[in-house]
Amino acid sequence: MKDSIRQRLQKLSDRFEEVGRVLATDEVAGGSQQFRELSMEYARLQPLAERFGRYHGLERDLAAARDLRADPDASIRTLGEEEVGRVQREL
Repeated sequence: MKDSIRQRLQKLSDRFEEVGRVLATDEVAGGSQQFRELSMEYARLQPLAERFGRYHGLERDLAAARDLRADPDASIRTLGEEEVGRVQREL
């Protein structure tokens, strides 16, 4: 993934978390205009933030699987190869 895209997705994911924290405060009363606007923004950002989180998790899994391929134990290396293939298919 291009770095510029990753940065943009990270920024949107951070905003999702921020909006979630604000919605959880007493300062934003249910039913207020601010509450409605933030709720709509939260709903708009949620699918993107969840997918980006999943993608980021798969990248970590791929790095861990690649590390397994360097293990001295052949069965662990084989497991690492299988895991690399599985994760790459999901990415």
